[in-house]
Amino acid sequence: ITFAARRFGLRARLLMGAIGLACFVLIVGPEPSVMRAAAMGAIGLSALALGRRADPLFALGLALIVVLAVRPGMLYSAGLQLSAAATAGIVLWAHPLAATMPRVPGPIAVPLAVTVAAQLAVSPLLALTFGEISVAAPAANLLAVPVVPFATVIGLAAGVGAAILPAAGGPLATLAAPPAGWVLSVADAFGGAPWASVGAPRWAGWLLAAGVVVGAAATLRRTFIRADGVT
Repeated sequence: ITFAARRFGLRARLLMGAIGLACFVLIVGPEPSVMRAAAMGAIGLSALALGRRADPLFALGLALIVVLAVRPGMLYSAGLQLSAAATAGIVLWAHPLAATMPRVPGPIAVPLAVTVAAQLAVSPLLALTFGEISVAAPAANLLAVPVVPFATVIGLAAGVGAAILPAAGGPLATLAAPPAGWVLSVADAFGGAPWASVGAPRWAGWLLAAGVVVGAAATLRRTFIRADGVT
């Protein structure tokens, strides 16, 4: 919403962004991943108000502190853990992974890199919490990603419209139905496949966790070295 309102003044963009975040939480519900996303969005709006750029990892860490301060019990929420890990993985590895696929078209390389980065980051949690790792997620996400923005934005507009003017909610929901239905169909097709996931013993989860930590540390080290070189 803030991006769409970029031609307006700063106050208008901040107001529209805040309204969008509030509607998002109210309509979707205060789920752990939603709270994490909303907190990061609020931090981004605060940085915009101050004329600064919010570093994604800093915003993620601060958002988790805020969410856990409000609801400490979420520390043990698998949803929050997976959401935080996936976000960190995307921030750390999506761009480097996309850069390793120069011959792959951007519309494919970018979402593929994002889903692989997220999957790498959450794999230890999946193994330790559920005893399995998804192998279908990259393909499923690649098929679902193109329509997710439409399903999200139009669906959110339908929810807000129905709350303000019930007659407006129906047509918007009808527009949101095809993209939302496609996402659901992809989830059903890949989630129900017998090969969609493979079993992972607990020791594999700890081994994967060690690999993720080492990989994250190496990526951060390269990032800091490049930053020092530039400055």
